[in-house]
Amino acid sequence: LAKAAVDQGLSSKLAEARTKLQDRFVAGLRTYRAMMQQVALPKTLELLPLLILSILKSPVLKDGVDVLTDHRIQLAMQLGSMSAQQAVAFFLPNIFGLHGLTANGANYGGVAGNTVIMPPLVPRALDQLSPEGMYLVENGVMMMLWIGKSCPPQLVQEILNVPNAERLDSVKLNLQNLGNDTSQRVNNIVGTIRQHRAGPMPIYCVRQGGAAEPRFLTQLVEDRTLAAMSYSEWWGLLAR
Repeated sequence: LAKAAVDQGLSSKLAEARTKLQDRFVAGLRTYRAMMQQVALPKTLELLPLLILSILKSPVLKDGVDVLTDHRIQLAMQLGSMSAQQAVAFFLPNIFGLHGLTANGANYGGVAGNTVIMPPLVPRALDQLSPEGMYLVENGVMMMLWIGKSCPPQLVQEILNVPNAERLDSVKLNLQNLGNDTSQRVNNIVGTIRQHRAGPMPIYCVRQGGAAEPRFLTQLVEDRTLAAMSYSEWWGLLAR
């Protein structure tokens, strides 16, 4: 569905591509509910409504001056070579909190046997991110390290080896193991992500309120935007 919508968006108006994708999904959902005589989706399809919404919001189908044509075409070319699993990761990025990895007896980023213990996923919405925290978002193509405006300087120092992130906004990071426990855990998490993804997956730093934050906000697909509804609003529409 995503690749068909992108192909149409490249040959016609993006608004028409988004409308066609939405109409096809809504029609299929209504047909399923009529056949199964139930509103709830099976567990295997629970993420489908959010996935469709995230595709509709994606820069690859977004028009306006905030998305350069060259960038949109580059994304379309990347999508064209992705497997279904890679496309899902691209449209539904994962977000991990990197603060409190050992809070309350947790061992996130630690190793049990040969497996790194990954932190729980954070909802893809800005109100779920603490300004005192640090979060890693990955979409299978790249990673972003979002640093809240009240993030403790000690945490920034332990992970990035700088007293603050003021000069790191939009910078491509070369994350290194700095020999402390927090740094080791974060490097374990990043390494595990890269093991399960294709390509080098560069990491970019994003400060809350910084110039690079708008690009990060596009990854928060559950939020409402000026041009698209939030996930709760979308689900409410589908439930009618």
